[in-house]
Amino acid sequence: MVHVEYPAFVAEFIATFALVFIGAGSILMDGSTGGKLGLGGIALAHGLALLVMIYAIGHVSG
Repeated sequence: MVHVEYPAFVAEFIATFALVFIGAGSILMDGSTGGKLGLGGIALAHGLALLVMIYAIGHVSG
């Protein structure tokens, strides 16, 4: 029988959802402001989303 760790699965799902949601949101925000956010702002949004997810649920998923 296969042992499935549901908390790790849910944590990975939440982290992936947040990264994609924030990443896509920053790209859409850049487009709606006429490019004022820029590539640095988009990269910063992705990086901060990743940082927050690592600190928030890194201990669960490993």
